[in-house]
Parts: sequence; C-alpha cells; structure tokens
Amino acid sequence: MNTDKLKIALLFVVIFCMSFIPEWWPELFGDWHCNGGINEWQEGPDVHEGCSYNNVTHAPTWHWGYRHWIWMFAGLTMTIWTVVDIIINANKDK
Repeated sequence: MNTDKLKIALLFVVIFCMSFIPEWWPELFGDWHCNGGINEWQEGPDVHEGCSYNNVTHAPTWHWGYRHWIWMFAGLTMTIWTVVDIIINANKDK
C-alpha cells in the first residue's frame, strides 16, 4: 500500500476520533443546549419567546461555544496543512 494513502487514511481516523470529544464534554467547549423559541403572532410584529439565537427562532438544539469554534478551525487548519505536506512530499519523490 502506498504510504500517502496510509497517511490520509490515518488522518481521517484521527479526525473521526476527535469529533467525539465535543459530544462527550460539551461544557468544556462552552456549548449549551436551549429549548428553542416560539414564534407567535400578537397584535403588532412577531414576538419571539425563548431562544432566538442569531435572530432566528428554532427548535431545541445545541449551540456551539467559542472554544468549539476554535476546535473546529484548528482541526481544519491542521488537516489542510497535513494534506499539503503529503502532496509536497509526494512531488519531491518524483
């Protein structure tokens, strides 16, 4: 098997495993669960009760915290960096 393919397969295994960490410890990442919001018509404009995150009323869901966004961007950066390194090293061997 080509070592580049093995490196890419290992990269995806690491990404897969790392994706479970925020689910196990959401409080570590600053994630919070909300009950959603209710969009009711009353006399006048729509009234949003409950959560209207980013001015959108929605069903119950999890909202990502600041550290979760950092986790995602760090993982994305490291993935792109690793793929670029694999491509550069593959071209050096030719």
